[in-house]
Amino acid sequence: SMIMREKKKIKVYELARTLKIKERELLAVLVELNIEVSTKFSPLSDEDVDRVKTWCEQNRQKLELARAEKATTRRRRRRITPKT
Repeated sequence: SMIMREKKKIKVYELARTLKIKERELLAVLVELNIEVSTKFSPLSDEDVDRVKTWCEQNRQKLELARAEKATTRRRRRRITPKT
């Protein structure tokens, strides 16, 4: 008799790696899609993975923009005013 082996579900951090996005970016996408996970080690259903991939394809620009904004705010240094 054939034993049905359950396919190993992809974890949040593995999907982030696959999609080449940061774990916290993926967690933000999951929140937006109302997909509940507790940690980056949480497993995702195939259906959820598909939804995330679709979202990322449709919102690639949104991702890039969010990234660019973060980068610029992170880099901004306080100007040191020269003493006169």
